[in-house]
Amino acid sequence: MNNSCTTRRISSIAIEYNGNDKGFAKMVYSQNLLGKTPEQIFQEMKMVADRNENVYKWALTGYVSVPHFANNISADKLTEITLQALRKMGMTDHNQAILDSHNSTKNFHIHFIVNRIQTNGKCSIKSAKCGDRFGKELRAILREHGIKTDVEIGIEKKAEMLENLKDCLQSSNNFEQLVFQMNSLGFRVTLSENEKIGISGMRIVHHDDINDQTERIYLPGFTLSQITNKLKIAEMKEIFKVKSFISKNLNIESLIDLRERAEKENLQIKVKYSTSIGKLQIEKLWIKPISNNKSGFFCDKKMGFELSEIDPGLSKKFIENMNLEISTNQYENTKEQSVISTLEELIKGLIKPNYVSADDSLLKKKRKSIYDDESRHFRR
Repeated sequence: MNNSCTTRRISSIAIEYNGNDKGFAKMVYSQNLLGKTPEQIFQEMKMVADRNENVYKWALTGYVSVPHFANNISADKLTEITLQALRKMGMTDHNQAILDSHNSTKNFHIHFIVNRIQTNGKCSIKSAKCGDRFGKELRAILREHGIKTDVEIGIEKKAEMLENLKDCLQSSNNFEQLVFQMNSLGFRVTLSENEKIGISGMRIVHHDDINDQTERIYLPGFTLSQITNKLKIAEMKEIFKVKSFISKNLNIESLIDLRERAEKENLQIKVKYSTSIGKLQIEKLWIKPISNNKSGFFCDKKMGFELSEIDPGLSKKFIENMNLEISTNQYENTKEQSVISTLEELIKGLIKPNYVSADDSLLKKKRKSIYDDESRHFRR
């Protein structure tokens, strides 16, 4: 449930807008007001507001909006919730107030205007951080009524967007494909660019949340940084670069050649092997951009990108092909022999002893004993 609240000076135009809504508005609550027209209501409010010369922004205005998928909340229920929140803000029986429901757009909502000045001239509603305070009070009331808050709904939407973005990223080779696949899943992805680095940002919104019936003062949906602080546009670019490199070398016959080609594109190759079936086989493959020393959503700062995580399909094809090359005529084909040599070299680099042998341990103890005897002799 979205909301907004601010303090300002108003005119009869604001009252007229709230009471119009293309002819669909309905006044659901009024307090200490006798006027029938927007001008009459404004004059009544202004007359009371003038009783306190110290308050310039005398009107508290805003709205409470129900999401399109929760339209089963009645106007009476939403009015009750809105009034409870306004009373928490400081509205009493001595303040003037008017609430109008709007139903012409996708999301049903209520607009409110409350005079901060009471009929006795006292200001009962503080202006400091009124938007944050109103949202906090409204969320507390919604929880009491068992209704999801805007924060809870936002968390769920972001989680759904991130999961779909991850899936589409694994099956896309560029941003154009990513946008197309997200659209097919019900999300509109808008990319932002600048002259220096090209694509620099992303905003995602579910198609159901796009409201073309009204002009918003804010953009719908969430930016990539609002969805997650781990996945960056820069990491996506690296993923597409890695996938492009593997695709171009899908049928390569030697890991030596693969490593040489990778170095030319500032990439490093790391391999995990398995001997579970009685012979040496590639189990996993990592590709690390040499210039990248940071961890990301997919990237490990030490290992880089694990191919099966960024593209399971591509990883399966590549590893199956490499293992086929390794296992076919291993001892007759010179190319395959070079592959085996490469594997042995890489294994030696990966398996480094981190222990001291028993003989070395005894030797160290013996040397220490000799040193202690000599030290005692010198002390004498």
